[in-house]
Amino acid sequence: MQIQDYFHEAFQVSGYNFTIQKSEMTSQIQEIWAKFRTSDLLSKIENVENGSLHAVYHNYNSESFDMLIGLLTKKDSIQSSSEITTLQIPDQKYKFVELDFIGPDSVAEAWNEINSKSQEEIDRNYKYDLEMYSLDMKKCWIAVSVK
Repeated sequence: MQIQDYFHEAFQVSGYNFTIQKSEMTSQIQEIWAKFRTSDLLSKIENVENGSLHAVYHNYNSESFDMLIGLLTKKDSIQSSSEITTLQIPDQKYKFVELDFIGPDSVAEAWNEINSKSQEEIDRNYKYDLEMYSLDMKKCWIAVSVK
């Protein structure tokens, strides 16, 4: 896995936010993705800028973190549905990897490898980490925010 440097300007993602307990992380994330594969929840998101799927990991603490699954939306736009959360992702530096998306296992393996890296290898700041999927769902980019 080749890790590359990347800078991304601020952007906005709107979608559904879930709190994940670290002790039940694997099963909870699997349940959330299963729900999205069998529903049309993303069709409720308004002001879509780009239809590629994004997962944003944020609000980290020792017990849990939040995961928002959604779409890029137009800057400063708001959603009419109260069940949709909008995150403003600030300018950030990232370390990222690109992988062929074969299925959830390929993403989980990449995260396991990223999480096994030392602080010297990836100086993470645990702000906003991303999974970005191509429109055809054949590629995935994982980007971890760094100092």
